Amino acid sequence: MRSRPILCVALAVILSLLALLVGCSGGSGPVGTRPASREPAVSGQVQIPEGLSASDLQIVLDGQPLPRGPRPDGSFAIFDAPPGPHTISIIGPDGDLGIHVGVQLAEDVPVDLGELDLEAGGQIAGIVSEETSEGLKPVAGAAVTAWPPWSWVYPLDNGDADAGTPRPVQLIPAEAPSADPEQPPLVLPSPGDDDTPVILPPEPPAPPGTLPPLPPRPFVLTDFTDEDGAYALSGLPPGEYVVEVVIPGYEADAERVNVEAGVTIALDFVLEPIEEPGIGTVAGTVWAGDEGVEEPVPGAMVTLTANIPWRPPWPFPLVDSLQSEGAPVPSWWFELTEFSTLTDNEGRFSLNAPAGTVEVNAYYPGLGHAGQELSLQRNQVLNIELHLVPWDEDDIEPLFPGSEGTR
Repeated sequence: MRSRPILCVALAVILSLLALLVGCSGGSGPVGTRPASREPAVSGQVQIPEGLSASDLQIVLDGQPLPRGPRPDGSFAIFDAPPGPHTISIIGPDGDLGIHVGVQLAEDVPVDLGELDLEAGGQIAGIVSEETSEGLKPVAGAAVTAWPPWSWVYPLDNGDADAGTPRPVQLIPAEAPSADPEQPPLVLPSPGDDDTPVILPPEPPAPPGTLPPLPPRPFVLTDFTDEDGAYALSGLPPGEYVVEVVIPGYEADAERVNVEAGVTIALDFVLEPIEEPGIGTVAGTVWAGDEGVEEPVPGAMVTLTANIPWRPPWPFPLVDSLQSEGAPVPSWWFELTEFSTLTDNEGRFSLNAPAGTVEVNAYYPGLGHAGQELSLQRNQVLNIELHLVPWDEDDIEPLFPGSEGTR
């Protein structure tokens, strides 16, 4: 008779473990961490151009439009941004004004960008589509990135080497430097250096056919295509850019363009699907809420990091043209491990990646982070759910546009 209570307890433990395993494998999905601090990861002050108001300006983090723009006095804050390298952009209403700042964020080390001035720039805009048996079909959620092969880097004044805070930099496209072998090597600034601008790449041009050394992935500007496949890279400083679309399962595509202030360059991409047996797909939905009440999160950044690099099939005429001019052909062109997209209006996302162990993370300002490690098989489609957790109490500013505070 004494064995019945023991059996009941054992059964309850087994059922609890089974429920936990079911929750981890699909269904409910992992729950993210609540934002640890309401202190901003990044802050600064933008000078409002004459004739505009703060509400006319858009803050963008790595291609993710943020729900909060500058305050009426031009001050702004970005909360709980993940550690690592980021590009922060502030764009004017017509896309012809902007400033772009690169910064390396560390855990619990806030960065003040100081005062920023918008400058005249141009735009690159177009449509990304794919070839299908029924004609061209728009590609939604594709990352379109632009980076200048030659650039000036201006260190901002607010870095503090003693505090371990890297100095943010502003990057401006420039003419290619002289290939004079007598020219001394140029190096990137380190915390504590003066404000003398330096040039990328950090060494003189390498001979054709070789890859010049570069620092970790340099300053890049990103926009994500909408449901119609449209994108717009706005407020770009005048100069030359390499614009690329790189998605596993498609032939990579890139073009070189020259941007002028006040001019919009039309640049469409038509992607050609290719057979890649080592590619899988992670798809799902990002949710946010608490106490059983959740909503899908539109515009959340979802990043997939793979443990096996993917080597995109590049159009080699472009690679050859860059090398022939001594321009840097970045090593990360040939070994990509990180892929990103934004969730659609229903909080859904889809990312292709090389098979292997992958880590998927979702981020939205004020909702913290949620992540999951997965084993992705070749040709497999994994469906997951990621759950973000908002702050306990209402914030002083609305989280979503048109809302009255965090839920």
